[in-house]
Amino acid sequence: MITITIYGLDQFVVGQISRELTPLVAKLYEVSEEDVIFIAPEAMVFHKGTEQTSWNILIDVHAPKKVSVLQDQMAQLMMNGIGEVAIHVTVEFRYYSQDDRYQKINDN
Repeated sequence: MITITIYGLDQFVVGQISRELTPLVAKLYEVSEEDVIFIAPEAMVFHKGTEQTSWNILIDVHAPKKVSVLQDQMAQLMMNGIGEVAIHVTVEFRYYSQDDRYQKINDN
């Protein structure tokens, strides 16, 4: 599972970006598109007391350790994929071991 959380952008903008980037992320990481999710928390980014929406955004990529070798390519994909909807973009990566992940799928 690849989880991409974007702080500092409008939730509807993140929705549009996720439609465009999901197939590209899945292809890069060689996973199914169903294994890529975007999260747009209802949050604001501040710097020195000034709200920074669409000015400074933070993209948090949470992925399995095995894909860390693709980090530079993923960072470029995210920064380019954001396009002109943000001025400053930061991408940070967090990795997890597959042994540390549990999932329950409801087949109904």
